[in-house]
Amino acid sequence: MLESGTNMEEYKMSELERSNQRRIKNRQATEFNNDANNPCSKEHKMANECSTNNFQDREKCKAYFANYRACMEFWTNIKAERRRERIRPLLPPPEEREQILQDARNKAKLS
Repeated sequence: MLESGTNMEEYKMSELERSNQRRIKNRQATEFNNDANNPCSKEHKMANECSTNNFQDREKCKAYFANYRACMEFWTNIKAERRRERIRPLLPPPEEREQILQDARNKAKLS
């Protein structure tokens, strides 16, 4: 209920702000900032931090962006491979990821 002296526009705006804050909080908890759902969360945070600190000069962050893209590409390929092999879950749990990365590095050295 609206308090006396509060107009409808202020009420709608505050409700909209609360809704947006909840949505952002839920998204952060489930998607990008969650290590369980995003194996590249560290790279994501580093790229965002660089972008925030150097918002006028994106050239300084090219390496961070490339690293994040390479990470996402690697894990997308892992998920596709696991999908073909009918392995669930598609994204390995965090405990298995280090071993998968190590195996990929060793395989790359042999090539």
